[in-house]
Amino acid sequence: PIWVVPIPYDLPKEQLLSLFKQLNGVLFPGGGADLNQTHYFYTQQYLLDLAMAQGVFFPVWATCLGFEALVIAAAGSYSILHTGFDSWNISMPLNFHPDPQSVRSHSKMFNKDNMPSEEMFNSFAKEAITLNNHHSGVLVRDWFANTRLNQIFRVLSTNKDRKGQEFISTIEAINFPVYSTQWHPEKVSYEWRADEDINHSYTSLLANQHMANFFVNECRKNDHKFADESELVNKWLIYNFTPEYTFKQEPDFVQTYFFPKSSQ
Repeated sequence: PIWVVPIPYDLPKEQLLSLFKQLNGVLFPGGGADLNQTHYFYTQQYLLDLAMAQGVFFPVWATCLGFEALVIAAAGSYSILHTGFDSWNISMPLNFHPDPQSVRSHSKMFNKDNMPSEEMFNSFAKEAITLNNHHSGVLVRDWFANTRLNQIFRVLSTNKDRKGQEFISTIEAINFPVYSTQWHPEKVSYEWRADEDINHSYTSLLANQHMANFFVNECRKNDHKFADESELVNKWLIYNFTPEYTFKQEPDFVQTYFFPKSSQ
């Protein structure tokens, strides 16, 4: 089964390490949170450090806010983040870097083994199917000026906001199973506001769903298991929490989980 375990960001490091040793991967979601030297950021940084330790195959996916936290941690500076983008509620095709053929040959997410459909790959390059919902991001010029980022990650795509500012939109680590998008592959299937610029075509649904399928397959390569399955079932699984229907109050999200603070 594919089971989800929410990770409280305020857990002490000892409990985070214990969870890490029992999970098969971690997803850093999008959303809104302060990443400038906050507890939330340091928890993500700690988990990323564990995931990128030598000898451990531990997949990480980071979306939007997660992308930004990932890049700040890797760059070693909050200043890598640019906050002046006009890229809220806009779907675009990906500008593959340095070109589609290179990405198709050398990337993990988009290569012919993991994405055998040429039609699906071409849809990313030619159709507006990747939804961007961000004001912050990383300018292309700032990325390539940062030695640490270029040593750790391979840039797969860039995009431009409404003002023509070019930002990094898709990356993957060179030597680790770490993948990240500034855009939101999850929103295509689960957000249906009429005023959102989301491409809900069958092609778009399949292409964006591929990102989840790819990441889950990566997680299957990790053999971590919960030492006590009853603890997993009765304490940690997301089924122990009840989502609330919030579309009427906040139509960006049909359902929302409200997690209690960690007792630590």
